[in-house]
Amino acid sequence: MSAFAVSNAHIDALLTAGLDLGTHGYFRWYWPELTAEQEVEAEERLHELRIDTANQVGAMLVAENYRSVNHRYHEANEPEPYVYARCWQRLSPVALLKAVDCYEYQSCEHPEWKRSQARAFCQALRGALVRDLPGYAQARWHIDR
Repeated sequence: MSAFAVSNAHIDALLTAGLDLGTHGYFRWYWPELTAEQEVEAEERLHELRIDTANQVGAMLVAENYRSVNHRYHEANEPEPYVYARCWQRLSPVALLKAVDCYEYQSCEHPEWKRSQARAFCQALRGALVRDLPGYAQARWHIDR
């Protein structure tokens, strides 16, 4: 398996999707996952992507991607500082789902990936993108026959 550092434009597209799909101007996810022994208030685990946190969230995603590539190739490269730039290209939910898959594939090479905040963000974004697919809102919730 190979890995590469995704472009800032790729990160911008993920963040733009989150900002556009978020309700009331923000997109939320919970991290870290809790074990049975942990009792952490939900508010302490709640993270938000807002326009004023986009640089910080983007930097977190970039750092996780670099952590993966560095682990895979036994390197110690540092990313450039990340600054969010809105992606003005209109991408379909399917294209964005594939972009999430690409990011995850490039970022999963290190042992801490499964418990990372970046993975939690991707899971929340994937769920929001699925709910944004054409026809999803009109589909039946429960199938009984």
